[in-house]
Amino acid sequence: MKHRTILLALVGATLLMLPSQAAAGEWKLHPTQTFLTNMVGTSLSTEAGTVVTCFASSGSGKTTSESTGEITFTFNSCKDVFGTACTTPGLSSGSITSKGEFTFIYLANKARGIWLKGIGESKQIAEFKCLGGATTVVVSGDLIGEVTSPTCNGSGTSLSFSFAAAEPGIQKQMQITGTGTKYDATATINGTPSTAAVAFGGSLVFGSTVTMTCP
Repeated sequence: MKHRTILLALVGATLLMLPSQAAAGEWKLHPTQTFLTNMVGTSLSTEAGTVVTCFASSGSGKTTSESTGEITFTFNSCKDVFGTACTTPGLSSGSITSKGEFTFIYLANKARGIWLKGIGESKQIAEFKCLGGATTVVVSGDLIGEVTSPTCNGSGTSLSFSFAAAEPGIQKQMQITGTGTKYDATATINGTPSTAAVAFGGSLVFGSTVTMTCP
């Protein structure tokens, strides 16, 4: 019994020393600061066939450490496949707001990525209504995108990113370092969940130069 206790203690200590999956796959951006976003059109698709498209967007946020941050998006001119406006309650017609937290990560083959996570226990990313309020959509979960600039150990005043769908409702990037747990988003439509993908690209624009390091 004594030997078993010692063995369990050693195993437990070893597990505590291991880095988390995210921590093991993080690149860094410094110094921390606020930013604005410059983005192109955005689309939401689900495996159930729902499609919402927005034609303009803006956003802002801040890096809270060298590898994490917070961001808020406002998508405008948002419409469903029937051409009716999709709107977050309290905003002007066709406007959808979205909030999230993000972590800088590595994808497969050491490619750089950004992991966007919904807020709170529900991991909600956005909520809006379409068809004159008859349809309620709640988007929650995780989105993983690719980062294309600056280069590793390079500097600049912006960071370019792209979130893409491999097919309707399926995000192109779903894994940290390309292995292990798969992360995706869900769109719950009038209480019925469906796997979702969000496609958009753009850049985070900083007020001064930032430098990327890739441990």
